Amino acid sequence: MKQEVTNFSRFYSTFNRMPYHGNRESLKQQLVMQFTNGRTESLREVTVKEYEALCNELEKQVSPKPRDVFARELKRRRSEVLHQMQLYGVDTSDWKIVDKFCLDSRIAGKRFRYLEIEDLEALYKKLRAMRKKQDEK
Repeated sequence: MKQEVTNFSRFYSTFNRMPYHGNRESLKQQLVMQFTNGRTESLREVTVKEYEALCNELEKQVSPKPRDVFARELKRRRSEVLHQMQLYGVDTSDWKIVDKFCLDSRIAGKRFRYLEIEDLEALYKKLRAMRKKQDEK
């Protein structure tokens, strides 16, 4: 039988992210057996259709959950805002100073930790404008 799938990088990139404590080779064989309906346990002998189904299922199981995506986005936005604060001259190593700066009604009106993604986007734009005005002086 001619080997149909020659590049297994999609499978291995997903497979290696799967949390599993045990013999990974036997897990791989079990997965292949499952998606080939017991025809083979060798990844080299799967058809393109079986390979696609296997990879799609693994990607569903390993892909980040929506909550993880939200947390990453929130972290990224906070980091951007803190960086702009640093450039503006706020000491971001002290949370009391950061909170005092953010509590000003002209800035955000809330403590930094209570800012949501939309608030952080608005604050980021505001800080960029403030820095631009500061640089013009």
